[in-house]
Amino acid sequence: IAFATLGTVADLGALQGENRSLVKKGLKLLQKSEWKGLKYLKQYSGISDEDEMTSHCIGYRLAPRINAAGRIDSPYLALKLLLSNDDEAEQLAEKLDQLNSERQVMTAKALEKAERLLDSQLQNEVLLVIVSDEWHAGILGLLAGRLSEKYYRPAIVIEEREDELIGSARSIESFNIIQAIGEESGLLSHFGGHHQAAGFTLKKEHKDEFISNIQNYARNTINWSTLKPTLHIDCKVNFSEVDRDFYEEIKELEPYGTENDEPVFLIEGLTVKYPKKVGAEQNHLKFSACANGRYLNAIGFNLGKHFDDLLNKETIDVVCSVGINKWNGNETLQLKVLDFG
Repeated sequence: IAFATLGTVADLGALQGENRSLVKKGLKLLQKSEWKGLKYLKQYSGISDEDEMTSHCIGYRLAPRINAAGRIDSPYLALKLLLSNDDEAEQLAEKLDQLNSERQVMTAKALEKAERLLDSQLQNEVLLVIVSDEWHAGILGLLAGRLSEKYYRPAIVIEEREDELIGSARSIESFNIIQAIGEESGLLSHFGGHHQAAGFTLKKEHKDEFISNIQNYARNTINWSTLKPTLHIDCKVNFSEVDRDFYEEIKELEPYGTENDEPVFLIEGLTVKYPKKVGAEQNHLKFSACANGRYLNAIGFNLGKHFDDLLNKETIDVVCSVGINKWNGNETLQLKVLDFG
């Protein structure tokens, strides 16, 4: 069950029905696991035995290290670790951690070049396509995902080899990327995927025709006005309702993940106190949210660029989820701010 839980969350399986029941049980097993491979993987992922194991721990800590082996080395390293119950497990966990760090550096450098290559496409194309012979096939999907998320439009990233191209695509909810790629099946050696993610190979001689055709298809399918991200709000709540009991009630909906998103709330009329930018790159916002003399800590990840907007408002309405911040053995309720206005 523990391994099935890892696979379900890491591969973005829908957390509904049987999957949700399996993952809920599996998370408890992962938290207490004495299997050396998993134990050392948690250790190198920064997860202590006292930390609550959540789907977020798998998706953002364990899974990237497992996947790093297959992306830039051999997937058998990860398999060997998960099956290992001897002293070699620690060495394998350390190796996966190193590979994940290498993957992060590799992805960051590739992303810098990808941004430069986009050039005029950002103004003229609803579907982004970039090609390079410098990228490793194992990070193509990561690059496509980052670009699609940042610019909110489908993106295709292609590694150019001697006579063959390897491509990975990621898309927005409103555009079926596998259908678009399938329209060019006659040019492709192989392709597969689903609505929002796909991969393919094609001969080098078909590169220009493929890119031209798929971008034309996108132009005829996507309206520029729809290329705006949307934020789903589950309901509006009063600030006075948000307390520890409220948090414990919504926590029953866990584990969160694909098709079982963490609940998102709208809270209106908050006063901002003690705002500051935090993080190594000062890219996060932290402040105290106040109403009727009551305060709650609030954190807005990647909202640092909106710091001045926060200063210029007497009161704000926030879209947020509700969580617990653990620090130095203390637990405090906090708002995880997704947007404000």
